[in-house]
Amino acid sequence: MRERIQRLQDKLKSVRTVEWDQLPDMDLYMDQVVTYIEGLMGVYSSDDSEARNVTHNMVNNYVKEGYIRRPVNKKYARDQVADLYLMLLLKQVLPIPVLAEGLKMMKTEESLKEGFNRILVLQDDSFKRMVERLEKGFTVHDGDGNSEAKLEPSSVVNFALQLATEANVLRYTSERLLVALASGRDADSVISDPQGTRD
Repeated sequence: MRERIQRLQDKLKSVRTVEWDQLPDMDLYMDQVVTYIEGLMGVYSSDDSEARNVTHNMVNNYVKEGYIRRPVNKKYARDQVADLYLMLLLKQVLPIPVLAEGLKMMKTEESLKEGFNRILVLQDDSFKRMVERLEKGFTVHDGDGNSEAKLEPSSVVNFALQLATEANVLRYTSERLLVALASGRDADSVISDPQGTRD
């Protein structure tokens, strides 16, 4: 168990997201885009999975739905690659229409370059915080307020389920905030009443 957790920590420590200036500055054909993005998304693949993070069909569907600008002469520019990468990075967390609207709102507030870099800095910081949490170990609390770090299956399961419940709350909150903002509500009312239930 300890070796598996160490491998996970090592994998998380090695993650380095790409900055805007590291994206290809030349236009790419579909096959090149898919290969490039697949390489960027590799950290999210399971070690034993053959599943792909991006396919030609996904890209075509995002273009068809208007989430990504149409290619020019069958080539995708840096901004389209950035949009695709952010969509694929966050689609496990947010419904694609909500995500696309959130990215659109982001681009009205700041440049795509600034927003792209900011999101990826946040992603890197999240990986670092997770490594720190894993390094602290798994704490078991008794009924008397005492705690002890243990690496037992039950404490690992409890930690994993804690992360899942946190992820669920974070997903729900981010979705509600983006939906509320997309509906035209101001940021202060969205934060105080994400559902928009109070008048």
